[in-house]
This record gives sequence, C-alpha cells and structure tokens, in this order.
Amino acid sequence: MGELGDYIAKKRKELKISMRELASRIGKSAAYICDIEKGYRNPNEKTLLDAIAAVFNLKGKELEDFYDLAARNKGNASPQDIAAFVTEDRPARVALRRIKNMNVSEEEWQLFLKQLEEKRKNNGKA
Repeated sequence: MGELGDYIAKKRKELKISMRELASRIGKSAAYICDIEKGYRNPNEKTLLDAIAAVFNLKGKELEDFYDLAARNKGNASPQDIAAFVTEDRPARVALRRIKNMNVSEEEWQLFLKQLEEKRKNNGKA
C-alpha cells in the first residue's frame, strides 16, 4: 500500500465506514476504493479528494496534511487544495517565486504567517 492508501484505509476503519459506503458517498465503486487503499490508483482530482475529506470530516491541519499526502503520493505535484489558487492568482505566484529565491527558512515562514495573522486580526479580517 502507499501512504495515501494506508491513510484512507486507517481513517475509514476508525470511522467504521465500509469500502462500499465510502465508495457510494463519493460516487465511485468499492473496487476503486480498494485500488486506492492498495496503492494501485491515486485519487488526484480535487473534487475526489474534497469528497473523501468531507466524508472523513477533515478540517484544519488534518485536512492540509491530507492534501499534502495526496500530492506526495502523486510525485512532485502541488497539493490540490492550493494548486488552482497559485495557478490563478498572479500575486501568489510572484510572492512564492520571490520567497523561493530568498531561501526563506521555516522560522521566517512562521514569523511571516504570525505577523500576517496578527495584522488581519487587528484589522477585523480574521
């Protein structure tokens, strides 16, 4: 099994959801779910990942980790929850390229995010 398949199988079992039930709730076959869990298929479409995440009620960091896991499973792909945003939002692409060229550290990212969150909170946009 692959990491993503392992995660989906584990989460499904924790929630006591059968393969058939998960399949029905996301509009796929039980065989498709079985193939994902065994690592034979990779559910890389955003709508499918969104559907699985909704069934599992994933939120916050757990949801972000799920999309990251799906991206790693696919190779060097961008996580599907942010791919469209980066593709469609020019300022995001410009900012990411600049930051990439500056070799920003984990600590600098954390400081940047904290400052941005504080600014948003102070402006009533949180």
